[in-house]
Amino acid sequence: MTLEMIQMCRRREAIIIRDVFADPKTDGEQYATLNIGSFVGMPLVRDGEWRFLLVVYRSDPHDWSEDEIALVRELTSHIWTRLERARAEVALRLNEEKYRAVFESLDEGVSLLEVLFDDDGRAADYRFVENNPAVEQMTGVGNSTGKTVLELFPEMDRQLIETAGEVVRSGRSVRFQHAVSALGRWFDVHEARVGGDDSRTVVAVFADITERKQQEQRQEFLLKLSDALRAETGVEAVGKRATQLIANQLGADRVY
Repeated sequence: MTLEMIQMCRRREAIIIRDVFADPKTDGEQYATLNIGSFVGMPLVRDGEWRFLLVVYRSDPHDWSEDEIALVRELTSHIWTRLERARAEVALRLNEEKYRAVFESLDEGVSLLEVLFDDDGRAADYRFVENNPAVEQMTGVGNSTGKTVLELFPEMDRQLIETAGEVVRSGRSVRFQHAVSALGRWFDVHEARVGGDDSRTVVAVFADITERKQQEQRQEFLLKLSDALRAETGVEAVGKRATQLIANQLGADRVY
């Protein structure tokens, strides 16, 4: 393309060449080597930028009619619209693939939850819409997608369900630590609503902090024991107080 043709495209002007030998904008010999005798070039400009050019060639000179030119113009718009959609679909698919790769590789558990409300508007349960592999590793429960938390853990603390319901109602994210007695595990949980005011979907990201909590509890007990024994005098009193505290801490029947 010549500089003149490029400038025409940027001005949204159609390039209509009826005879490559007769038109001063074209080098007839050069086009003839490509078996081109006439052509229409229809540019498409979006946001002030030349984005696309549809060119229709004929091998012989041709007097392009207004109908033919109008058809090329219409095709240009239609094809560009479909190209934009196709590019958006490709970009979306790539984003989904990236999301999926991150979602499945995270060490933290990630769950999409659908909160279920009763007739009185109270959060009564929630359904697992999707879980990453870390959720199964942390809970030991497989194939949980589509099931509710009370189906899987009938003794689940209802406060956990109510918290998810409040996230849905308020739209405010929350972070908390919670012990799941059914699993014997502690979790650090971050929950946030996904979508607008009408959405009942919550994303929950949680990490298993059981080992850390157990360590904290051990330290708390050791400090409590140390303080209690410091107040006792005599071998028998120290022994009696120590065995009482240890029995209470471990739920033991006897300590000698």
